[in-house]
Amino acid sequence: MRYEGWTYREAVVRLAEHRELREALHLSRTPHFTTLQKSLERLGEEELERLLAETARSLVPPGGPPSTGACDATGLRTPRASSYFVRRLREMGQARARRGWLKHPLPVAVSRKDVTSQRARLRPSSDIPDLPPLVARGARVARLGAVLADTGCDSEEDHRYVREVIGAMSVIPARHWSSLPARGPGRIRTAPRLHLPVPAGPVRVHSREHFPERQELPKQSGTLCSPRK
Repeated sequence: MRYEGWTYREAVVRLAEHRELREALHLSRTPHFTTLQKSLERLGEEELERLLAETARSLVPPGGPPSTGACDATGLRTPRASSYFVRRLREMGQARARRGWLKHPLPVAVSRKDVTSQRARLRPSSDIPDLPPLVARGARVARLGAVLADTGCDSEEDHRYVREVIGAMSVIPARHWSSLPARGPGRIRTAPRLHLPVPAGPVRVHSREHFPERQELPKQSGTLCSPRK
């Protein structure tokens, strides 16, 4: 409801229109909008975590293979002002004080496409400390065979936690900045999985070693992007 920007009254209208949504939420009738307001005010992080875990656990097939989990984070803006309005104020020298925005990391089961846990906090901050608690909560829901994450979670501590504590394979690409050394057994073992060259020792990893050079497209005349004469 909050992601769609609905009010409590609009959420009640959506529930009244969609019978499948009421059945999925186990609602025998459409609640009053004040009921939604009071329930969301009383819903804490622990209750939300328990509801997410129970919902994800009900989707896990009994005796199934280990699942693959993927972790990523997104940013949520706190103000409702348009980016154009903020940019114009900055251009006119009337920029307001910048406020911190929310960061919402989520682990998802890839095969089932369900959210197993969540965490919300203020940004800007690093993604590295978010991975271990999210993976631990996801492992309590279902057995994990592999954990996928982006370069924001690239650290030897995260690799070791996933491999040694959880017992899963960590697939986290190394950062391609030339100033960061690619040391540690966890980061080195990830290179063959991603078809990357494995260094013989503690060397520095450059971007060209990790990512192939982009092919230059041939220039064509008369395209839609060509300037008008």
